[in-house]
Amino acid sequence: MEYRLHHKGTIPLHTERLLLRRFRPGDEEAMFQGWLCDPEAAKFMRWASYSSVEEARLFLEELLSGYECPDFYRWAIVPRETGKPAGILSLFTVSEWDLVCEPAYCIGRSWRGKGYAAEALRAVLGFAFREAGFNRAEAYHSLQNPASGRVMEKAGMKKEGEAPQKYRCSLGFQDCALYGITRSAWLAAFPEGEGERTGCLRGGKSGTAEA
Repeated sequence: MEYRLHHKGTIPLHTERLLLRRFRPGDEEAMFQGWLCDPEAAKFMRWASYSSVEEARLFLEELLSGYECPDFYRWAIVPRETGKPAGILSLFTVSEWDLVCEPAYCIGRSWRGKGYAAEALRAVLGFAFREAGFNRAEAYHSLQNPASGRVMEKAGMKKEGEAPQKYRCSLGFQDCALYGITRSAWLAAFPEGEGERTGCLRGGKSGTAEA
């Protein structure tokens, strides 16, 4: 294994039901209405719900400028049935040396319960391990938000422990469950050619997991 990351930026990823793409000018209305204005969506996040489309536009401008960097990963989760963003999935580099990344996601309430978050996360993990060169992915969620843990599990991640007061949101400091998966474990669980069954196809071509 080559111990070096190959950053490619936020490239389009396709699954059976979703397009994961860069945010675009004009997405601010869908972003605001879909999840940014919803206090429930922001409940366990580090940000407060937005009060105007203008706030969403300013956030969108930050995203668009970030795409200039090849290690900036922010995908819009777009259901094919609507063609509009229903949420966001980010991938952060925790350590270039250790090849560790951390995914984070938020999806609008009206789109929950459909498996979209897990489908998107599975695709991004495929991209992280098969294309970007990461060796480990790790994430965490508040113990008060077990639904987020189910998303991680459906995407192949395993619970590794718990951490008290791991982060702070509007509800205060949160005790968290810790999840992770290594590249070798991912490849064993989702071998090449399983894309069609797992929803991990990139560019519409079979055998290329992407996330």
